[in-house]
Amino acid sequence: MSFITLSPFNHFEFQGQLVFGSFRRDLFQQALFHQFQINYPTSLNNAVIKRKSEFLAGRICAKKALSSLSLQYESVQVHTGEMREPMWPAGIAGAITHTDQIAIAAISNLYQGVGIDIEHKMDHKTAKELTPMILTPSERTSNQYPLDETSWISLIFSAKESLYKALYPSVQRFFDFQAAKMIDIGERHFVIELQETLSEQLQQGIRFEGQYYWHDDQVITLITV
Repeated sequence: MSFITLSPFNHFEFQGQLVFGSFRRDLFQQALFHQFQINYPTSLNNAVIKRKSEFLAGRICAKKALSSLSLQYESVQVHTGEMREPMWPAGIAGAITHTDQIAIAAISNLYQGVGIDIEHKMDHKTAKELTPMILTPSERTSNQYPLDETSWISLIFSAKESLYKALYPSVQRFFDFQAAKMIDIGERHFVIELQETLSEQLQQGIRFEGQYYWHDDQVITLITV
């Protein structure tokens, strides 16, 4: 049996490569880094198996996405930055996300930033505990969409994670969940708005359109800029 099974992800409109990987942590072995030609980072030396398997699965998806985009990237290694962000080749925008069984990589040479995220639907206890951190004051009273409370909060959490990944290469600094607000949610799309100015180009009030998809009890979001 294989550690990971890769497949295209065709649920989003995206000009680039989206690779979906379903992996099994119980089949992880450190020798798989060599087998898949992924450099083993020393930062994983003291990591638990869960972290190592998720990192490897994400990098395998990224490697496949890069090589599918162009053969010139076939041997490129995706290193990790100071904020644990993937370091892409010049001219490439991308992002990696994972849960404990799924990893996804989104790669493109047509965007300035790409953000993708996958989250398990929260239970009521977790949603209640995280609401003050995730939602702005206006978001806490604005759920007028056909979503139950935990789905609504999980979607906003994931959307803001995707926004952070898409904008971080431009702003090069941390910003929290209060920096953006969900404005609208459609059947498969959403609109999110900056609540603070992040840079000269990313002013308060700028809006971004994103996409979302429910995969069983997990929500996947994508934002491109």
